[in-house]
Amino acid sequence: MSKKKITVEQIEKMTYQQMIKLCPQLGVKYTYQKKDELLQVLTEACENGATPIEAESKEQPTEIEYSEEVMEILDHPKLNKSDKMRELYDAGITKPAEIAKLTNSHYSFVYTVLSKYRSQKKEKPSE
Repeated sequence: MSKKKITVEQIEKMTYQQMIKLCPQLGVKYTYQKKDELLQVLTEACENGATPIEAESKEQPTEIEYSEEVMEILDHPKLNKSDKMRELYDAGITKPAEIAKLTNSHYSFVYTVLSKYRSQKKEKPSE
C-alpha cells in the first residue's frame, strides 16, 4: 500500500486541520503549534525525507483479567446497568472509569450512580 509523496506546494495549500492530520505521515509530532510554525515544521520534514511515525509510539492497551465474580456480575441477565455498577463497586472495582469501560457506560453516569450509592451506604450503617 503505497501513498503519494506529499510536496511542499501541497502543504502550503492545506488548511490548518489538514496539516494536523498530515503530521504522523511526515513523522512530525503535533504540539499545538500555530499554523505558520506548523507549516515550517512540515515543510522541513517534507524536504528532509519525512519518515512516518510508527504505530509503536502509541501505547498498546493492556488486557486486564477480572475475577470470576466480576464476570458473573457483568453477565447477569437480571441486573440493570446501575445494579451492575453497584455490584462491581462492592466487588472491589472502585474506579468509575474502569466500571464505565466494563459496563459500556458514560463516566458521568457511573460517577452519579456510585456517588448516590456511597451516600446511601453512609446514611444506613450496616446492622
